Amino acid sequence: MAYLFKLPHRDKESLHLALPFNIPNATVRIGIGDTCVTPESGRIPGSNNDFFCAQRWIDVSNDSMGVTIVCPQGAIWEVGEMVDERKVNPGKGTNPEYYKAWKTEAKSSSTIYLYALNNYWHTNFKADQEGPITFDLYLKMHGPFKLEEARRFGLEMTRPLITWWK
Repeated sequence: MAYLFKLPHRDKESLHLALPFNIPNATVRIGIGDTCVTPESGRIPGSNNDFFCAQRWIDVSNDSMGVTIVCPQGAIWEVGEMVDERKVNPGKGTNPEYYKAWKTEAKSSSTIYLYALNNYWHTNFKADQEGPITFDLYLKMHGPFKLEEARRFGLEMTRPLITWWK
């Protein structure tokens, strides 16, 4: 469990939790519904490559070992590196402003980041996110990846058995 007490802050900021695993030649699988996608395949052309939304679980594994991660309070993950929100790319034509360019491709990595929170975007929500914040992280080490085991673990951690007695 990761716990922090966030102070109000209205300048651009973000919180990322890094999970650097020592898994050579790793493939990242992102749980979506009853199946999964990878950063390299299974997504619609033109999909966002900066971050990925996992429904219940994300897995980092190779042919012999891996780990399935579940974070019920966090669904957005970055693979390989964190998003750089700085505007560093010059505009085209007569537009001299700078902009943030989206990644054009994505690749699996043994390092993933939980994109826990940010106030980068200009939308109609409270600009600062203060107070106590908790992130539960459940990790399950395993041998070769098995989709059914990852799905089951994701369900068990996000919908635990609740007993009722009358």
